[in-house]
Amino acid sequence: MPRKSLAVRAGMAVAAVACALMLPSARLGAESFTTRGGMEFVKIEPGTFSMGDSGSGSSDSPRHTVNITRPFWIGKFEVTQAQYRDVTGTGPSAVEGPDDPVECVSWHEASRFAQLVADREGRNGFRLPTEAEWEFAARAGEGVFLGGRGASGIGAYGWHGGNSKKRHHPVGQKKANAWGLHDVHGNVWEWVADWYDAGYYRKSPQDDPKGPPSGKSRIFRGGAWPWQASSANLARRGNYSFQNYAGKCPYAPAPEDQEGVIWDTDLGFRLAFSEKGVQQIMRSGGTAGAFP
Repeated sequence: MPRKSLAVRAGMAVAAVACALMLPSARLGAESFTTRGGMEFVKIEPGTFSMGDSGSGSSDSPRHTVNITRPFWIGKFEVTQAQYRDVTGTGPSAVEGPDDPVECVSWHEASRFAQLVADREGRNGFRLPTEAEWEFAARAGEGVFLGGRGASGIGAYGWHGGNSKKRHHPVGQKKANAWGLHDVHGNVWEWVADWYDAGYYRKSPQDDPKGPPSGKSRIFRGGAWPWQASSANLARRGNYSFQNYAGKCPYAPAPEDQEGVIWDTDLGFRLAFSEKGVQQIMRSGGTAGAFP
């Protein structure tokens, strides 16, 4: 009888493991890693998706097929204020909270942070995600709003103007998407690597698009705490038509970090990592480095 009981228990355990392996979050979780500073990264496997949203605005259309041809890793959470301070020694945010996302950072500061993390880890490859990588990872096989209920249903996934009580919140309090990423809807907008070009989708390559080679401003994605829920459309390409806007941020970046970008209380970022992938030039403080 004890042997039979043991066999039954073993069979149940094997079945439980088999079920877990079918879940995307379990599969990816087994291939995640954490930096010395506690930033968790989730592996995103290559795949094909329909990028953009023809009904959400001219720069977000047309919908077009994009192939992500190489695996990459992306932050499970937005970079927090505590993580940013640990790496840089500074705290730029207007509304403080160690586990809240860092904000009031320029694109240059976000890309410099990636380089500092690479230096600390002794491993190149940390960078901002490309726009295509960000949207592919955020959707996790779904549409432009997670949960299948349109903008009205994203309160379970993120903080926006209708539920945020006029501030950002600690990361990871809302539901993750199917691949384990939190706060892709709302909390703070997230910088991506690409330059903005309103007509780029009509000419972008199908495989691993990296954005135009130059431009006047960078792109941010995902919506944010002061904005209405519909702005958190995962296809929306955030872009300010003016530059050097500081909002209510207490500190301005260094002058060399202000060219072509803005910083505000609703604008942060999450990092990506790739060993062999997008050759994206990240400019930071007047210098350039290629992240493999």
